[in-house]
Amino acid sequence: KKQFSLTPGDSFGQLLFLVGGGLLAPIGEETLFRGYVFNAFRLTFASKRWGIPLAYLASALLFAVIHVFGVTEGVVALVVPIFFIALVLAWGMHRTGSLLPGIVAHALFNSIQLVALIYCINNAGTCPNF
Repeated sequence: KKQFSLTPGDSFGQLLFLVGGGLLAPIGEETLFRGYVFNAFRLTFASKRWGIPLAYLASALLFAVIHVFGVTEGVVALVVPIFFIALVLAWGMHRTGSLLPGIVAHALFNSIQLVALIYCINNAGTCPNF
């Protein structure tokens, strides 16, 4: 809650936050991490025996490390689930050849969490630690 300057009843600010974090961020992150980073690693390591797995691991690790400093407020334990989510998103893009499945999954994942956060902010006392 401290990290995000959302105030109870600020519907417009909360809507902007939801659109930014729930839609725009997934589009940008999927384009960068799966569209560019994963594919750059995949093409760079293509001649190596472990090229594709290395592309998965390197892009997922980069995604997780970048998220641990911003979104998770430095909670290092969250690197592991974020890493696995990034692996699944890379697999989806690699398997389908499209960023769309990852964008949709990422947007749903973020939006569910943001709706819960906004609910807790607007309904003091209903959520622990708020």
